[in-house]
Amino acid sequence: AKGLYDPIIATAAYPSPPWAIFRQLKPGGRMIAPVGNPPDEQTLMLYLKTPEGEMKEVKLLPVAFSMMPK
Repeated sequence: AKGLYDPIIATAAYPSPPWAIFRQLKPGGRMIAPVGNPPDEQTLMLYLKTPEGEMKEVKLLPVAFSMMPK
């Protein structure tokens, strides 16, 4: 189901920023997601959607999560 959400919390890691999910955030929304593909480092990221629809990324801390199933 598609919708506009605020906030979104991902519980499995993505190999790169999850753009498809980011598009489901409403303006002013925020998403937390682990990003990185083992054996590379993973980082817990905070994504903020501006009122104009732009994305701002904030690196929070290193993490180790299971990967999102394909």
